[in-house]
Amino acid sequence: MTEAWKQWEGQVVNGKFHLGPYLGGSDYSAVFLTELSEPGLQKAAIKLIAVDPKNAELCLSRLMLAATLSHPHMIQLFQMG
Repeated sequence: MTEAWKQWEGQVVNGKFHLGPYLGGSDYSAVFLTELSEPGLQKAAIKLIAVDPKNAELCLSRLMLAATLSHPHMIQLFQMG
């Protein structure tokens, strides 16, 4: 599946996240380099997750809950959808 994910390089997600180089992943997810435009250009990682449409709402609610957590050893979640 890695080769399939690499084909996403250069695409734009949500009209604002340009997918840069593929950084790694699995059969079910991929991480790409991107940039946040606010406040100023800042490098970030974007993770795309393949989800069964039947479980999409559950997955999104879990991500939203995880975004409320804060700890120095946790990655900050900025957006999900």
